[in-house]
Amino acid sequence: VLSAICLEVPPLQEIAHSFSLYFLVPGEYTLLGAAVIDETNEILRARARTDSPDEPIFCSGAPFHVRVGGTT
Repeated sequence: VLSAICLEVPPLQEIAHSFSLYFLVPGEYTLLGAAVIDETNEILRARARTDSPDEPIFCSGAPFHVRVGGTT
């Protein structure tokens, strides 16, 4: 689990954050990108279909499958 990565992203924009993963055990893995938006504005609340200004918005992307080869 990667956590505590904070990014400032303008509304309705995208940003890329690079990182490296090291797999010690060969096999198949599924990665899922997700984010919690704590400070929302009216545009983001409308897109998330929520009216609560105090409720954080949870976003997630499509799963990404990784096959790690190697010998044990």
